[in-house]
Amino acid sequence: MDAPTIAAWLGIVVTAGGAVAGAIKLAFWTFDAWQKRRTHEGFSAPTDTLRFALQPEGACWWSMGRRGDEPIMQIVGRAFARSLSAAACARLCPR
Repeated sequence: MDAPTIAAWLGIVVTAGGAVAGAIKLAFWTFDAWQKRRTHEGFSAPTDTLRFALQPEGACWWSMGRRGDEPIMQIVGRAFARSLSAAACARLCPR
């Protein structure tokens, strides 16, 4: 075999490999997209995931501030926050 024939066959093999890899990637992407659109019978989203409780009296106050030249009033307070969803905490706080 001469060099141009080897180069031509090498080009054909590389092109065919790229086409096969692209087809496999497209098949996996299509399967994943199809799975995402299916309804899931057993999953229910939590309706209450975060709860706030104000601290005792005196934990809220107001103060004056400015936005540019415009005076504004801001209300400040302290509160307790608690996550009620174990699923949300598992995603945000991995152990």
